[in-house]
Amino acid sequence: MIDAETLTKLVAAAAVGVVSIALGLQQVMKRWKSTSAETNILTLLHAELERMSTQNTLLSGYVNTLQLDANKINLQLGKLQIENQKLHAEIVCLTQEVVKLRSSLPTSEVT
Repeated sequence: MIDAETLTKLVAAAAVGVVSIALGLQQVMKRWKSTSAETNILTLLHAELERMSTQNTLLSGYVNTLQLDANKINLQLGKLQIENQKLHAEIVCLTQEVVKLRSSLPTSEVT
């Protein structure tokens, strides 16, 4: 038979064992939860990186299109500047012709 003192020691040892097991399980659960949380965060970050990569690809295409359009506009602007210079030169010539015509007319007809 087990006397009261031995029974008390066994119960105390069992209690310590149960507490130790409970603390051990608590630590395992805590680590598992933190690992799970880290995995979830990494999964979210990976998904966000994929989304940003897709957006970056789209934006790169748009920037490329804008650059091509800007080049076209610059070419057109260059052509317009050349045309403007030609028109300006023609105006100068016409103005000189008008001055010559006025100077060749008698002074009474100039008014």
